[in-house]
Amino acid sequence: MVKRKQTLIADIGATNARIALTSGKSFKKTEYFSLDQFDSIESLLKYYLDNFANKEISKGILGVAAPVLKDRVEFVNTNISFSKRALQNRFFKEDLIVLNDLVLQAYALQSIRKNDLLEIGNIKSPQKKIKILVVPGTGLGVSGIVGDEVVPSEAGHLEISYSNDTSFLLEKFAKEFNRPATYEDFLSGKGVKSIYRIIAKEGRDNEVKSEDILNEVRSPESIRVKELLNKILADYLRSLALIWGSTGGIFLA
Repeated sequence: MVKRKQTLIADIGATNARIALTSGKSFKKTEYFSLDQFDSIESLLKYYLDNFANKEISKGILGVAAPVLKDRVEFVNTNISFSKRALQNRFFKEDLIVLNDLVLQAYALQSIRKNDLLEIGNIKSPQKKIKILVVPGTGLGVSGIVGDEVVPSEAGHLEISYSNDTSFLLEKFAKEFNRPATYEDFLSGKGVKSIYRIIAKEGRDNEVKSEDILNEVRSPESIRVKELLNKILADYLRSLALIWGSTGGIFLA
């Protein structure tokens, strides 16, 4: 029986990275890294290969938080860039595939198992219909999945519609930044802090982290932030579902 060669697969965002080895549908040696620990993608991959790969890896698949249009890949929300050709010559002699990270995750939906999903709501949609993948993170990523084709979009930059619950947020944001707020401005890591800053008392938002706001269960300000986030997210997903006709479901990752 011929053993399959292992392939390095990585999901590299603007803040964190996940790297694993695979020879099929299963993964091993999965590790998580903060990008601020490394000065380049090259140093990140070298560290992983030196410490977690017990043999030479000749193939790689990278999902990156950046548009992948030419040889030079430049990240959107952080000062990171690399050459696909140089990366392949150094680490992946046989083959290297570089995709936008959201596109990579969207393709993964084709083989996702039911027990990997947490269903919200009671309606079971046909799985062969149009799907949407929404990924809040450092930014806000959205892709449609139509049959076997992944359709990237910039829907995170849609402007938020005014409502009774959010009008005060939108007015204060527009006054501060001299432009309308988009969904990415609030449904992202930076958005959590933006909402908190607007509703918190002066002087209480300087050092707080987004994860602390979301994990806090007693602070009235943190509770209000989460209520507003849920409201904005629900409105956003409803609009996307209507625009795309996503009877195959909306997937949050």
